[in-house]
Amino acid sequence: GMVEEPYMIKRGDYLSKIAKNELGDWTKWREIYEYNREMIGDDPNRIYPYRFLQLLKAAAVAKDCQVEFYDYTIEEGDTPWNLAGNVFGDELAWIIIYMDNQDMIDRNGGIIYPGMVFQLRKELDPCK
Repeated sequence: GMVEEPYMIKRGDYLSKIAKNELGDWTKWREIYEYNREMIGDDPNRIYPYRFLQLLKAAAVAKDCQVEFYDYTIEEGDTPWNLAGNVFGDELAWIIIYMDNQDMIDRNGGIIYPGMVFQLRKELDPCK
């Protein structure tokens, strides 16, 4: 059977490249697009780093992508932007930090303050 595997979009990715690398056939970009159209929107060329696509793969070849976290206590001056740069080497990955800690951030009206404990990924993309 087929299962969904999450795929984290990288900088410089486009659908035909993802189709070639992940499904072995660049022409399958349309399948990826149709399957993820709700998330991508009307323009298949507009995909953004650190958002997730779902790829349909045979269960036998799908990767096990368990995300592991560790606690990180927010310090003075921390922002999701500079944290992402320091921890993951790319400020754009702030979207992942936000996604992983969204409930707490939203509960605090979008404000991040010293002493908050965030969950940070041990590996940005456990599927790679």
